[in-house]
Amino acid sequence: MDGIALDRNTLRALGADTRVKMLKLLGERRKMQAELAVELGLKPPSVREHLERLAEAGLVRRIESERKWKYYELTEKGSA
Repeated sequence: MDGIALDRNTLRALGADTRVKMLKLLGERRKMQAELAVELGLKPPSVREHLERLAEAGLVRRIESERKWKYYELTEKGSA
């Protein structure tokens, strides 16, 4: 398997349909938490929790812009 390394954190992160959908959306381009909430029909705290799980697994990272906006994007592992 040449793709993603399937360690325990990664398997746990990919175990929720919502997180898999987030990865697909972030595969299009980086997005803010609020954008993901609207696109997925979820409340921001729920989106934040899912993003934290994905970040713990090394699949996404948070980037702060000059305007202090926080974006999320796939890591190399997340785009594998």
